[in-house]
Amino acid sequence: MILSKALRGLVLLELADTLRKSNQLKEAVALYGEIAEQKLLPGREDEVMQWHITALTLMGQHRQAKALTTRFEEKYPKNEATALSVAWLYVWLGDNEKALVWLEKAFAAKDFDIPAFTRDEETKSLREDPRYKAMLKRLGLPE
Repeated sequence: MILSKALRGLVLLELADTLRKSNQLKEAVALYGEIAEQKLLPGREDEVMQWHITALTLMGQHRQAKALTTRFEEKYPKNEATALSVAWLYVWLGDNEKALVWLEKAFAAKDFDIPAFTRDEETKSLREDPRYKAMLKRLGLPE
């Protein structure tokens, strides 16, 4: 039985996500790349790209992750639905400046997950930044 292109994309995305979650990052990166290159999931390219960046970052492939993140920003400059995800990516990459830019976009989009972001231990690097503190204040959240 031959799978349709879209069904094949969904199956590969599920497999890539499973591999990423089980820390088989090299295999996950390869599958995310295949899904993107073959354009198997039209309308979900941004999601595939985000998970691809995440897997690269977790693998320690920061140069590739930054390059792909830059391409993501160019391709989806106003994608408010993914702003908080991109902020996370930049936190993981250690780029607080860009993390704050995307966090502001998430704030403008009224992303309901910002409180969870602010409580996460991985966001400690942002906590001393006055812009971050000002945002917390605007949200009515403790510093």
